[in-house]
Amino acid sequence: MKLFLQNLLLIIGLSVTVLQVAEFMANRISLDPSLRAACKVGAKIDERDRRDAVVDLRRVNENWFPAVPANAYLENRLLTADSARIVPLGGVANAEVVGCNDSGYFSTFPTDEFGFNNPHEAWHEGPRKKVFFVGDSFTQGDCRRQGESIVDRLRAAVPGVINLGSGGNGPLLELAGIREYVADGAVAKVVWMYTEGTDLEDLKRDVRNEVLTNYLDPKFSQQLRARRDEVNGIVRRYVEKLISDYIDNRPRFIPTLRTAVWQALHHGMSQVHQAAGPVADESYDIALFGRVLALAKAEVEGKGGQLVFVYLPEYNRFSGQMPSEPARYREQVLSLVHQLKIRVVDVDPIIKNASDPLALYPYRLKGHFNPEGTALVAEVIERVIH
Repeated sequence: MKLFLQNLLLIIGLSVTVLQVAEFMANRISLDPSLRAACKVGAKIDERDRRDAVVDLRRVNENWFPAVPANAYLENRLLTADSARIVPLGGVANAEVVGCNDSGYFSTFPTDEFGFNNPHEAWHEGPRKKVFFVGDSFTQGDCRRQGESIVDRLRAAVPGVINLGSGGNGPLLELAGIREYVADGAVAKVVWMYTEGTDLEDLKRDVRNEVLTNYLDPKFSQQLRARRDEVNGIVRRYVEKLISDYIDNRPRFIPTLRTAVWQALHHGMSQVHQAAGPVADESYDIALFGRVLALAKAEVEGKGGQLVFVYLPEYNRFSGQMPSEPARYREQVLSLVHQLKIRVVDVDPIIKNASDPLALYPYRLKGHFNPEGTALVAEVIERVIH
């Protein structure tokens, strides 16, 4: 019996050791490629899941939250007190937010009274006429330290900058941001940050949402700015529940390995399901994009401002990889913008002419621009909007 117990304990010990090694390997494999590259050069990296980083920070201050993209509200029906559907455009308001990690550290930033990445005084100080930025995570400043994003750098150089960016935003969400938060007579310029590799795909997604399609009517508004407190309460409760559910359900033992196994099984089943379905339609509705942009231009000019269109090229253009499907519409997009007589800032040739374009990305890999990249893009935009 004693020998049996010794052997059992040995087997259990070996099993735990094997699982711990497998967990370590799963942690490394699951890292973003840029973080694996950072490890190879000996850089110190934060390997935590973003949600775990938030949970750790909340032990000291409960006002820490993850950055929640506006498109998350498209998949999760948020309702007002009278059961009407609402699509907020910002994250948790008046909070400290944890963004993404593509360089070894999590970005963090404060949110303003509407849930956007702005200093608390941004809406109330500086010139009366503001310069607004709409766009996705490149605009929001995700993955970059505070002060190192494109908009943060411009904020330091241009008075009255307001950031309305949110991760995953597409053209309809950006039109909605202009409609809801750019006040009549209080705008000098609106800078539309177009992300080549994703915006047309995002438009394809967003046009299926019944609330967002209402923004194609120039008279439609959810009155989000006027309903600030109500909207903020809905968003905060929603994100608090996400955090609570994660804490209650996250695996305590070998969490990364368990997640990896689940994802592998789920991916396999998903592949079987997709193989039996129709081939995805890879075409994009340029006419619809033109309609959205024309509405934005009319909206901005009607409020006394000027619309500026910034074309942000995708990483594939400089890495030698095949361009994404949306990137193949470059000439059509730019032609449409010129037809609408919107001023264009094309960042593509600026990066191509840099001595080493890939040096503008984290560890030369796909991701958001690194600090050197954001400095270059901000410098180009500043020449136009200052």
